[in-house]
Amino acid sequence: MQIGLHGAVAPGLFAGLMGCACAQSNVMLYGIIDDSLSYASKTLNPSTGRDAGHQIAMIDGQSFGSRFGMTGVENLGGGVEVSFKLESGINIANGSTGNSNGNLFGRQAWLQVGGNFGSLTAGLQFSPFVMALIESDARSASDFGSLAPIYVDSVITTGLFNSNAITYSSPTFDYPSNGLCNIR
Repeated sequence: MQIGLHGAVAPGLFAGLMGCACAQSNVMLYGIIDDSLSYASKTLNPSTGRDAGHQIAMIDGQSFGSRFGMTGVENLGGGVEVSFKLESGINIANGSTGNSNGNLFGRQAWLQVGGNFGSLTAGLQFSPFVMALIESDARSASDFGSLAPIYVDSVITTGLFNSNAITYSSPTFDYPSNGLCNIR
């Protein structure tokens, strides 16, 4: 059995649906290219144990790791938003998917619903261990002057990214000088 829309019914129905879709959306493309050249005046020859001379090397992802991605937000009204992120690492030296679990968009690929109740995120995302380090680090997990990169680089058992994960983040609670609890 097939049901079809004919004549003036279809344009009227679609016009009514178009009028309902009035939310504000925002999509952004972004990226970081992080590459460096390294020069060593003395290197070790592993087979002889002697000096192998100088070496010039291209190092990808020296500080932050090269990446590109897309993120977006759709305001559904009533303080509720839906957002997404698709992020892929890229190795500038050879064009492969660097730090992306070997996949396109292998760094992050998630969908999130959030509001004054907090947020619920589903998909490929940073592990809870990594998020706890980033959120609790006074230097925002920067490479210099922070202990977080030491731990993030050692997440062999937990992994940096978790596939098919579902996480809930509560609203942020703070206590201003007046002593009353605020939720934001």
